[in-house]
Amino acid sequence: MLPHPLALQRALRPLKRKVPSPHLRVLDERATADRIARLGARPDVWFPVLRPARDRWLRLNLVHDTGPTMPVWRPLVSELHAALAQSGIFRTVTLHPATPDGRARQVPVLDDGRTVTLVISDCMGPQWRPGEAGNRWYRTLRHWAHRMPLAVVQPLPEHLWPTTALPAEPGLLTSPSTAAPSATLSFTPYDPAPAPDRALPVPVLEPGAPWLAHWAALVADPGGARTPGAAAWLPPVPAPPAEPAPTSPRPPRRSWCCASVRPPHRKPSASPGTSRWRSPRSP
Repeated sequence: MLPHPLALQRALRPLKRKVPSPHLRVLDERATADRIARLGARPDVWFPVLRPARDRWLRLNLVHDTGPTMPVWRPLVSELHAALAQSGIFRTVTLHPATPDGRARQVPVLDDGRTVTLVISDCMGPQWRPGEAGNRWYRTLRHWAHRMPLAVVQPLPEHLWPTTALPAEPGLLTSPSTAAPSATLSFTPYDPAPAPDRALPVPVLEPGAPWLAHWAALVADPGGARTPGAAAWLPPVPAPPAEPAPTSPRPPRRSWCCASVRPPHRKPSASPGTSRWRSPRSP
């Protein structure tokens, strides 16, 4: 179902770079040998010189829609996941489901400049339409767009996009910096039209090599270039309703019938089977 996976992998080469790892360290043999030589022939104590290891630049979150219209696209999701994981471009490629109620759990949301997210969806499910699920889903997408590069992989061909709940239009995308969050992108459609108020542009692309090549160039661009592509607008959504503050329960009022009443003190009476002892001198 995925056409030309090798061409798709080659299209992502602009993202194939290595950067110093913030955590991993390796031995710098040349610097260590130089330090030992400077300390003398037989140094009593010497320490190795460590440098940051070279690591792949990006990690990829691959979020796939699990709505009622998506079972037909499951082979595409599997093939795209395999092609991206085997490309050698990304440090990690993790697959995450997005449910029709607008939830996508355990998706790493990092604003470290080294995380990107692709959402595979035909944009026909209930989470793309107005309602509680739609508000939750668009709130999640806007949260991601403010922290990392985000794009929607649309399996439907471009001429069918106007029939979906997330119609996209062609135009030019401009990024202010490398791996900039999608909320900071500038989008100029070929057919000039005013952008919706407070809406955020999100790139939309077909699962093909030319589309992914433009997206890779946009992510890797240091800023200023105008990259052809297509984008849709993420509408603003109302904030989730605040939960009412918990109120301390009032202590129960004690009723008069519950008050403790001490019974009157009574002397113990003799048992029926016992007689009182009498003195023999008593009359």
